[in-house]
Amino acid sequence: MLPDGSGLDVCEQLSSVETTPILVMSAHATLKDIETKCRPNNFIQKPFDIENLLRQIKSHIAN
Repeated sequence: MLPDGSGLDVCEQLSSVETTPILVMSAHATLKDIETKCRPNNFIQKPFDIENLLRQIKSHIAN
């Protein structure tokens, strides 16, 4: 629901050139839907638990 494209397209582009971990958050997709276009390091479904989000971010920063 981005104004100028799809988050899945952004994820696909990033995963093809970046080594930065990708965390996808969506209210309208499931991990199965997302994995057809890109392979994020993690997926969080909205609505989300803020503590879980922070744990996910911290786990990737620590690596």
